[in-house]
Amino acid sequence: MEQRTGLTFKEVEASRRVHGENRFSEQKRRGFWREFFAGFGDPMILILLASLFLNLCFTHGDSGFFESVGIALAILISVFVSTLSEYSSSRAFEKLRDAAGKLVCRVRRDGKVFSVSATEVVVGDVVLLSDGDVIPADGRVLFGACSVNQSTLNGESREAQKYVCEKASTLSDAGALFSGTTVSSGEAELFVETVGDRTLYGRLAASLGQTARKSPLKEKLSRLAKTIAKIGYCAAILVAGADLLYAIFELGAGDLLQGFTLVAANPWALLSPALHALTLAVTVVVVAVPEGLPMMITVVLSTQMRKMMREGVLVRKLAGIETAGTMDLLFCDKTGTLTEGTHRVRECLAFDGVRLAKTDPDADTLFSHFCLNNQARRTRKGARGSNATDRALLDAVRHIPAAQPSVVERLPFDSKRKYSAVLLSNGTVLYKGAPEKLLASATHVRVRGQSLPISAAVRQSITVALARRAQESARLIAFAQGQGPLSNTLPHTLELIFFAALSDDLRPETASTVSRLQQAGVQIVMLTGDSRESAVSIARRAGIFTDQKRVLSSEELAHLSDGAIRDLLPDLSVIYRCTPEDKSRLAKLSANEGRVVGMTGDGVNDAPALKLADVGFSMGSGTQIAKDASDIVLTDDRLSSLSNAVLYGRTVFRSIRKFLTFQLTMNFCAVLVSFIGPMLGIEAPITVMQMLWVNLIMDTLASLAFAGEPPREEYLRKVPLRRTEPILSRAVKGQILFGTFYSLLLSVFFLSSRTLRTLYAFDSGDTAFLTAFFLLFVFLGVFNMFNVRTPRQKLWAQLFQNRPFLLVVLTITLVQISFALIGSSLFRCCRLEGALITTPVLLALSILPMDLLRKGIRGKGKE
Repeated sequence: MEQRTGLTFKEVEASRRVHGENRFSEQKRRGFWREFFAGFGDPMILILLASLFLNLCFTHGDSGFFESVGIALAILISVFVSTLSEYSSSRAFEKLRDAAGKLVCRVRRDGKVFSVSATEVVVGDVVLLSDGDVIPADGRVLFGACSVNQSTLNGESREAQKYVCEKASTLSDAGALFSGTTVSSGEAELFVETVGDRTLYGRLAASLGQTARKSPLKEKLSRLAKTIAKIGYCAAILVAGADLLYAIFELGAGDLLQGFTLVAANPWALLSPALHALTLAVTVVVVAVPEGLPMMITVVLSTQMRKMMREGVLVRKLAGIETAGTMDLLFCDKTGTLTEGTHRVRECLAFDGVRLAKTDPDADTLFSHFCLNNQARRTRKGARGSNATDRALLDAVRHIPAAQPSVVERLPFDSKRKYSAVLLSNGTVLYKGAPEKLLASATHVRVRGQSLPISAAVRQSITVALARRAQESARLIAFAQGQGPLSNTLPHTLELIFFAALSDDLRPETASTVSRLQQAGVQIVMLTGDSRESAVSIARRAGIFTDQKRVLSSEELAHLSDGAIRDLLPDLSVIYRCTPEDKSRLAKLSANEGRVVGMTGDGVNDAPALKLADVGFSMGSGTQIAKDASDIVLTDDRLSSLSNAVLYGRTVFRSIRKFLTFQLTMNFCAVLVSFIGPMLGIEAPITVMQMLWVNLIMDTLASLAFAGEPPREEYLRKVPLRRTEPILSRAVKGQILFGTFYSLLLSVFFLSSRTLRTLYAFDSGDTAFLTAFFLLFVFLGVFNMFNVRTPRQKLWAQLFQNRPFLLVVLTITLVQISFALIGSSLFRCCRLEGALITTPVLLALSILPMDLLRKGIRGKGKE
């Protein structure tokens, strides 16, 4: 038999050396620089690196140098900001972990009691446990008895009774105590047998080693990289071929056939044009790559992450934000997420001779008498000790002053007896327990203040009324009284007084949030350990269950094949008596069906399923292991925070699409103008320095502008995008092609217009003319930003909610106008006045009505 005096200090050190410290091994987290270099493996970064390599190999001069520098900077900034954001989020999460890990417990050593950190507990220690204590290690009950909440390990809200017992190896054994569980009531002494990683808690944490699935955003970016590569190669071949044909045309003095004849006679004559065509092809490939996209994605994810943190949502993995927006199936815990997580007395019921009717508990002194005289105790923070039922009853009469203690003897609740009792000083015994148990032993019932005998008909009426109430998700407690003495068996002379209906009520915002998610196309399946009646009642009130939906028990689920479950999945709404294994199985099957799966959880037992889901949502009040396995932590435990995460995720994806539409339009237009310009007699329509300014607009400034797009509730009125949905959808491609075509058409018109050449005295010098063209080209991009930012025809919709966008547009406008007002030899600009400035600006402005016309033809609001 273990000694209750505890270990000596020498034995403590010896035990620590043999069995180790009471700490969980943390997964090795890569340092900042390792994370930084790992970021170069991103698919978009890889294609940028390939573009940089080609640019360094095949382009020369200032143009090639500056373009290479621009691409290199885009890569470095993107990877650095992305690493910094996730690293900062990780640091914030570690602070959350450290705050949760400062646990102190009482141990007996050398016969004396000491308060020590939980990490200092060793095998062989005797730990003193009382109400509210978190058990620091695995072991057995050495002395005393207590009720323990084991929900962090098994997901069951019912408290387990623990006492000295030979069986002490599994959660169901009465003598076993486990790390991470909480003492609800009673006092006991724990003999520590296992610490750290060897505890059940530690073993469950270590089992979470499987690799998470690739996020939908990474899959989309991988496909985008391949698509852009194909577009770039095809465009490069076409442009290089056209350039070569034009060179042969010029070689033959305007006669293509003559040119081919000269080339056939002297192939070396084609060497210089071929090199120029190759250089142009490489330039097209480089320009076709949206080098600002990785940086923009990083900026928009980081921006939304900071906004979400202010709303009680901690993002552990940046990609989790966008994944939340793509989610179309959510497996949601009931307790603490849909409901308050605590039982409350909903109503007091009394038998009126016919049925159970509501009664005013404040007017019934007997009710307060029963509630005040139980095992719980009052504190400043509410009821503490005993079990959840006693605490709920005591909280129900918290406004009533506590009476003088009159309890002589107590009989605590026991799951086998199904009742508890107290003996008062006047000889009366107050019983509280399961209705069917007390009703079977009752001979009388209190009706309007009088004690009446219970006939068979009355007993049947009460039984039917109780069954009806049970279907409303309420847990019923019966109250009866009798005469002493107090014993372990119920006397068959009880008087049934009344009943109390206890329930874990829905959070006030649950029903509206469920409706909001369903409107967004997210199917919600409620997972609970409750009975069918209670589960269906809660799900119905939350709006999750309808008569057309399916409800399954864990046992029924276990008997179904994977194929059968996949067939049932679209109609599934509730799984009751759910186990952790059920959660993991559902997550795997749903993912294999191409669904984007979300999973909520707070216990250690939820961690594997959180890891398997595309996006795992852990609760702020949950266990550390659950938080470690999740992508997003809901620090306020509210489903409304989860729905906000979905909204932010959808905002992120649309911001990425907007930026990509804008940048590719300017990219394609720039390369085509540079190609066509020489054919119109303009050797360099856009200079190297001008292109650097354009790149700054496309990359840095545009990423800030579109990253600031506000979440719009309308995004939640659309169905989730499929996992396979391309970033370059048909609508996006159409807008890019239209914008590119119209901008190119206007640019060619400007460069070839005799009227405009005369206006800007082109024959006397081309600087003024090309300054005006530079204005036209940049303002085409600026005005197209307004077209891109909204699919609506009202371009000003929610415009003033995105201040960075307005600031970016204002900055570009002021800088560009200053080039024309002041002049800049660096940017090949001279001073222009009056109509010479307004003409290109007004021409560029025409892209707004033209795109509005396109939107009107395509259909209102289509994306």
